[in-house]
Formats: sequence, C-alpha cells, structure tokens
Amino acid sequence: MDSLKSNAAFYWVLIVVALSVGIFVYLIKEDQPGTLAIMGVTSFQDTNELGESIVQNLSQKISRNEFYWIGIEPGKNEHLTLAGSLIRQLKAHHTFASIIVDQELSLSAAELAELSATDVIGIKANLYKLGETLQMLEKTHSSYILVSASIYTNSLLKKNPLHDLEEKYNINPATFSFAYLPTTGDDEKNMVFGCRTEDQTGTSDWGCVVVNRARFARRKLTGDPTKPLIALMDLDGEKDYIILLKQNGK
Repeated sequence: MDSLKSNAAFYWVLIVVALSVGIFVYLIKEDQPGTLAIMGVTSFQDTNELGESIVQNLSQKISRNEFYWIGIEPGKNEHLTLAGSLIRQLKAHHTFASIIVDQELSLSAAELAELSATDVIGIKANLYKLGETLQMLEKTHSSYILVSASIYTNSLLKKNPLHDLEEKYNINPATFSFAYLPTTGDDEKNMVFGCRTEDQTGTSDWGCVVVNRARFARRKLTGDPTKPLIALMDLDGEKDYIILLKQNGK
C-alpha cells in the first residue's frame, strides 16, 4: 500500500512538472511575434548604411527577385531617405524599366528625384489599370519598383492593394514595408498606425504586429547610442519584409 501511495505521488509530481513546462512553453510561444527575425535591433550611422545592410542580408534573394514594392509612412523623412537608399542598392543588381511612385504620397519634385521615379500614379484611383501594367512587366521580366504607403505594401492586411493585385493579376513582388519602431510603451503614441481594439481604418492588424514585434525587441534592446538610427528587419511570408526603424531622440 505504501508503495502504491509512493508511486502515485511520484506520478503526480511528474504530471505537475509536465503541465508546468507545457504552459511555460505555450506562453513563451504566444509572447513571440508572428514573424521571423532576419536582423535584430542594430544601430546605424544613417539610412545609407541601413540600406546597404538590408541588401547584404538578402544578397542571394535580391539577385533573384526582379520586382519590388516599398512602403513608407507619411511624415517620416527617414523612411523616404531609406527608400531612396534601398532603390540605389537594388539598382546595382537590376536595371529597372519602371520606378512607380504613388501620387497619394504627395511627394515634391526633389523627393521624387530621390526615388529616381519614372512614373507617378494614383494607386487607389487606378488600381486595376496599375495591375494590368505590373502584370505585363512581370510577364516580360521587366524589373520594376513601386513605392507607396506601407499599409498598401505589407502582406498582413488582406484588403490592401498588394493583396488585391496579387489575387487578380497574379503578380509576385518582394515587399519592404517600413514602420516606426517604438522603443518604450510611451513611445507607442508616436506610431503612425496604432494597434486598436476598435479599428475604423482597417489598419490595426498592421499596427498590432508592429507593436508586438517592438515590445519583444525591447527586451534585447542593445546598440550604439552614439549612432543616430536603430532598426530591425523581419520576414512575414515568402518574401515580404517588415523594417522597423527609429532615429535616436525622436
């Protein structure tokens, strides 16, 4: 009888330990962002250095991909300069037939020149005409870049232009979508697209992924405080990249 009680107690302890480990692993898994880290939080001197790092990290994929969408956030000058740097880096690997910029970004002539724009098109107003153009470019292997808002270029929002054109015209670009990197809880108020329970804009899924990734990154927040820029890069989907960045002191 004592032996049975001893065995029962032993198995009960094993069950409790197993359950505790299972719950711990589940919580850790749930706390992780639903994206794959490609580049951890890193300090950079400027957006040129960041653009070079992005292309170096993805050098083999960059050489294979001929078509790109780049998404920026309004009012973030560092996003615009990073887009320009990234385009210059990509041009070292491909000869682009078109660099299309969304008219909705309301960029100046100087800013369009920074992006080497060849065409300015209102994407929302001309979505299906644009789809036909991009489909033809891809069928003829004519490399192109499209620059728009990050809420249009990321693969997380299922009703945005990227999703619509991928479904209707079977286009297959690689995407780089930029977002502000909040480094503290209070800093989250500076995000352009927030994470909200009541979403009237249809952008909350994007904001929530950004918040989740930023909060996870804070635990490992290191870098050189003398460098004015910090950033990280994640993969979401086959070739859809999320780049979170922040200028120190802003």
